[in-house]
Amino acid sequence: MNKTDVLKLMELVKAQDPTLVNDLVPAIISTSDLRKIFVNLIRESVSIKDIIFVFERLCDYARFSKEPDILSERLRTALARQICLNYANENSVLYAITLSQEWEKILDDSCQRTELGTMFLLNPMQVQELIESTASTLIRAHQHVGEQPVVLCSPRIRLPLFQLLERHIPTIVVISYSELITDIRVEAVDTVGESESSYDA
Repeated sequence: MNKTDVLKLMELVKAQDPTLVNDLVPAIISTSDLRKIFVNLIRESVSIKDIIFVFERLCDYARFSKEPDILSERLRTALARQICLNYANENSVLYAITLSQEWEKILDDSCQRTELGTMFLLNPMQVQELIESTASTLIRAHQHVGEQPVVLCSPRIRLPLFQLLERHIPTIVVISYSELITDIRVEAVDTVGESESSYDA
């Protein structure tokens, strides 16, 4: 998505509700930040088709933070139904792998906001171990349930975890606990960082 695409979307919203755009851009956030938010969502196959809803939520959330990464994560929570239904199967089951408590803590402790966005301050060995452990857990879980599960983690680490892993596992899907909806059943089938899987027990 380029700047022209963003301007077209803004014009579309303006035609229906001019105040939504005027109250948000550039009064609260810039056009380039709006583009970053949309790119974050689209990159992970989150639809912004209901653009009026997206702008309404952005107007609410931008009062508390103007950071594109934080705003795109807030929007993901607002669009949780779409996200979950996209990855649940026909029986409304969402297969997932989780992170061990140790990995959740390591990632949470090393999570830092920088000028380039939120990222983990990990050493190269930790990064390699996380990538390899996640990849092998996904393969094992896929073989067990017959479809690729999502990675489920805490909201604070979701975006940097996706950004770190996506370069090495292009098909990866990372969802946070705050994006789950009640009318799907989550089945956690394995855990990254634990040597024994639940189905080997």
